[in-house]
Amino acid sequence: MPERKDGRLDMLRHFAALLSRWRGSHAQMAELTDSHRTLRVVLRREGHNGHLSIACIYPLTIHAPVEWSDAEITIGLHGTEDFIVTDTRADVRIVTGSVEVSERV
Repeated sequence: MPERKDGRLDMLRHFAALLSRWRGSHAQMAELTDSHRTLRVVLRREGHNGHLSIACIYPLTIHAPVEWSDAEITIGLHGTEDFIVTDTRADVRIVTGSVEVSERV
């Protein structure tokens, strides 16, 4: 039987390209919803329209300040099913069941 490809790897390649464009931005935890548990982190740049939104769907652990500047967020795999959102310089570590990244310009 052929080996199954992990679709999360394609997601990570796409995320890396978006995140690199927003490196150095101001990051803020914008909302944490309860019904479909989601933590939304928004990146903005002064003098620029638009933003980058990172939706951490079904967050399992959250260790981060509410907002921080000079963001350098990365997203990686955590175990066999989850993702980890990190910004080492800002001491951010979010383990989450799924992630969606969207850019509004």
